[in-house]
Amino acid sequence: MSGIGVNEEIVSFYADSFKIRKSNAYFVCKINQLPDKKEEIQMDSYGDPYPKDCTQEQCKEVFDKMKAGLEDEEPKFIIFDFHFKSLDGRDVTQIGCISWISDNCGVKKRMKYSSTKEILPKKLQGVKSIQANDKGDLDFETVVNDLRKTK
Repeated sequence: MSGIGVNEEIVSFYADSFKIRKSNAYFVCKINQLPDKKEEIQMDSYGDPYPKDCTQEQCKEVFDKMKAGLEDEEPKFIIFDFHFKSLDGRDVTQIGCISWISDNCGVKKRMKYSSTKEILPKKLQGVKSIQANDKGDLDFETVVNDLRKTK
């Protein structure tokens, strides 16, 4: 464990605005240093809301746009509301916590984020952990297939 905490704003936002009100398709978090030299996971940015009755194709478009905005040098935690079809054709939603820790970022950042990656899924109920070390790991169909296994 890294000793890095989670800002309560994230837990409140997730429980109310994100999970219940569906205010955003995803939100992004990063580790920030506090004035007392401690560090905590804090909100960084938000995605737009999905259209009403979001389809798997629309979800993929949002996912690909989010993925395109990721930088190799900057690890992040992305909480993403996936919409997809189950193997038997039902509409399914599953929230994933993507630990974006590129192999190309610095060793210290990789170690800090790797030792912290399980903190958010533990704080946010119903979230499936997803590890991504390069953009190839973030193929929408691959991620959805992994999520289908948990349903």
